[in-house]
This record gives sequence, structure tokens and C-alpha cells, in this order.
Amino acid sequence: MSDAVLSDYRRHVTDPLDLLTSRERELALLVAAGKSNRAAAEALSVSEKAIEKYLTSIYAKLGMTSRVQLAAYVARQGNSPPLHVTSP
Repeated sequence: MSDAVLSDYRRHVTDPLDLLTSRERELALLVAAGKSNRAAAEALSVSEKAIEKYLTSIYAKLGMTSRVQLAAYVARQGNSPPLHVTSP
């Protein structure tokens, strides 16, 4: 998605978490729960490299640069992290 298209879309979204795919949202909740990349990869049954790519995408979509920002944002939105995430 180009920066211009993403920027325009952001202006029309009421909840920025709606910019994320369902998998990215799952990962955001795991990050908010304090899970490491390795633990998140295990929970989602993907590689750590995939987690890194998901995080890069999440940060770009939400205009963030770190997992601390992401975790704080998710917490402020009132999204409570799940006790565990099951694979689809």
C-alpha cells in the first residue's frame, strides 16, 4: 500500500487498530501482554522472521517505531491481552 493511500485511509478510520489484519491484531495483543518475538512466534505458529515482518507492518500502519509504543497504545485502547492465543 502506498504512503498516500495509507495516509488517506487513516483519515477515515475511527479505530487505528482497524488498519491491522487479524493476524497483526493478534500479535499486537501478544506484544501488549509482554510476549517476546519468540513466544509470539510459537503462539502464532510462525517464524520469528514472520513476527519481525508483522511488527514492521504494524509500526508503519500505526505510525509507531517500537513495541513499547504499540503495547502502550493497545493498553490505552482498553484491549485486554488474551491469556493465550490459539492457532487457527
